[in-house]
Amino acid sequence: MAVTFTTQPQYAAAGRDTFVAFSVTGTGNFLRGFFTDAPIGSEVKTQLLNSGSARVPAFDSDTDKTWTFRPDVGGVYSFQVEQYQKGTSNYGGGYQDSPDGFRTETLTETSNTTLSVGQKLTQRIGFGGDTATLTLFVVGDVIRATTFDQYGFTSPLISDAKTPKALTASLNPGVIAAAATLVGMASATALQNPPGILDNIVAAFNAHIVDATYHPTPDTDNGASAAYLSAESPEGLKRAVTQLLKLLDQHMRGDDGGTTTSTGGTGTRPYHVSSQTDWLNAALATNAGDTLDTFVALCDLWRAYDGHVRNAVVHSAPGPAHTPSPLFGLPKLHVLFLAQLSTPTPTAPPSVNAAVTALIHGAGFEEA
Repeated sequence: MAVTFTTQPQYAAAGRDTFVAFSVTGTGNFLRGFFTDAPIGSEVKTQLLNSGSARVPAFDSDTDKTWTFRPDVGGVYSFQVEQYQKGTSNYGGGYQDSPDGFRTETLTETSNTTLSVGQKLTQRIGFGGDTATLTLFVVGDVIRATTFDQYGFTSPLISDAKTPKALTASLNPGVIAAAATLVGMASATALQNPPGILDNIVAAFNAHIVDATYHPTPDTDNGASAAYLSAESPEGLKRAVTQLLKLLDQHMRGDDGGTTTSTGGTGTRPYHVSSQTDWLNAALATNAGDTLDTFVALCDLWRAYDGHVRNAVVHSAPGPAHTPSPLFGLPKLHVLFLAQLSTPTPTAPPSVNAAVTALIHGAGFEEA
């Protein structure tokens, strides 16, 4: 036997009624369900722990009925479901209150199943004080869309901008479109393997800086060691991203870091045309930190490097060459948001006067 659940609305959510219908294979017309596991912090998990039992009652239902479930915590709920054939005895009882006169229950089969209750997640997006909040709804391993009417909140959504600059970035059409593309993505796809992103940047960066086609003086000072590849632990990724930010910054500023010259410093090495510094694509981040800060710093590193190799003003040839591989999912969303923060001339949202956006980003104005 197998019992599967179909829910209305399509995705269950904490704190809201979910109507569960049953799809059954095998014999029987009645189900008795038991919780066998539940998310930590849920009422069901507390019942399981307090009872000392392997299961606690969940529902009794005819197979053609629905069960109303109101989970208090999101996550995966596990069930053991017993299927019964209910009916009367052959002759219906020979006297009043005869046991044979009541509906009989015959256990026919037992199976196990699960129900994933969606979880609302938030993430800070942006840099420094210029941040907003990204809200997602995750069911199982997939990001799903929600509407306020059905779930009490809308997602994916970027909201709660802390500054006018962050608001501009939040309302950017490209940013909004990138957030919408997250719907239907599995988590692994949405994350796009941060260590792999860094490895790709390292390879492209090392090839770029020594290419004499683009540099009057090839940069043999700021190459990234292979030791920074495959930084798969949180601490390793933090340190590797921090080092790459430093090396990219030195390359764009014509700074050998004291490798060739005795002191180093901006403009000490003429890597670029007329010893120009690529301030246009300067990174916002200078180092990585906790998991979120490292993720943001990695996205900013990608944005700065991609912008640098496309900057024909500082290079001897138009290019671009040695560009990093394209991003998608969450990294792309963060890059587009950071791009709006890093420029003094961002795209004005359709609902905002263009001059307002220019003054806010160009001279720090605020709406009064």
